[in-house]
Amino acid sequence: MNVLFAFVCGFYFALLQFSYFFLMEAYLSSQYLSYFITLLFWLCGFFVGLNVSRERWFSGLLILGVVAYYAAWTLTKLVPFHSLLYPLAAICSIVSGLLPGYFFPFMARRFTSIKLMLFHENNGFLLGILLALKGSIYCGSWFLAGAPLLGSVLVGIALWIGLRRRLASSLSP
Repeated sequence: MNVLFAFVCGFYFALLQFSYFFLMEAYLSSQYLSYFITLLFWLCGFFVGLNVSRERWFSGLLILGVVAYYAAWTLTKLVPFHSLLYPLAAICSIVSGLLPGYFFPFMARRFTSIKLMLFHENNGFLLGILLALKGSIYCGSWFLAGAPLLGSVLVGIALWIGLRRRLASSLSP
């Protein structure tokens, strides 16, 4: 179950990160600055997330990250190409980057081999990148509107299945 969860999380992280990137490219600027804002501040959130030590924050960070994305998405619809979007998108990207950072220490306690966990998360991330590229080309704004939510729902389902399995195994004699 941890393998599936790591894969789905990697898939979601790619969808979310590349949705931010394409959102900034489409509604703010197609300059290099959009990419670097997305990546730099995502990594800032990632590094903060690495240091979050509370065990039960996964669901909350998942919801918070999706809400932050949709806040940025809404702002790009309300005031496209406005320079104020740069700092607002940066803040939203930091918030969304918290869960990917939190994911690694969270999953390290659940995997015996960190290499195996990274392998499955990276495979999910690669699939997410490919889907994000295809989705942005063929579906455009529909992809930007729905992909992060779909990815978070998949992670939520995988988390729920894992919790049910753990609960069932702890109750069995």
